Amino acid sequence: MEKEKSTCCCGCTFKTGCLIIGSLEMIGGLISFVAGLVMIIYFNVNYRYARYDMFDIIFGILMAGGALSIAHAVILIHGTRKGRQGFLQCWIILQIIGLVLSAIGVIVSAILGSFRTISVGGSIALGFYYVFVVKSHRQELLDSKNDESNGKAFNEMGNKNHNNMYQQNIAAPFNEMGLI
Repeated sequence: MEKEKSTCCCGCTFKTGCLIIGSLEMIGGLISFVAGLVMIIYFNVNYRYARYDMFDIIFGILMAGGALSIAHAVILIHGTRKGRQGFLQCWIILQIIGLVLSAIGVIVSAILGSFRTISVGGSIALGFYYVFVVKSHRQELLDSKNDESNGKAFNEMGNKNHNNMYQQNIAAPFNEMGLI
């Protein structure tokens, strides 16, 4: 009997949802990295802005954020494609850290009177949905691994004699070294 696959919001499996999330994050990271690089080149080539090191810092941070986003997406895509739940757990932890930092930023922005908090709050809610999708796929991987290991152990017990299963040849390593 085959287990029924769970789906996320658009009717696709959690695995497909993880790949879509990773792809979107990869595209966003690439755009951020390239935009930062182009702006650094523009402001350093244009002589009017050559003395402003602040632009280099700001766009360098944009590039670093893009590179981190690309690395974050690679972790998710690799973990999803290879079925490595440890990579998915790493992505979940990093994502939650980012969401907490974003929430702190929203609180600070609200205290300072910025009206940007609504859009950032929406992206935080979307980020928690992403965590839910990845966590659900990770749980599917863990469940399938447990099912396979339980079935394998059961088959080994059924196919072997109980006494033969626990016999060990203690002298085998000594025979290989030529001591016996």
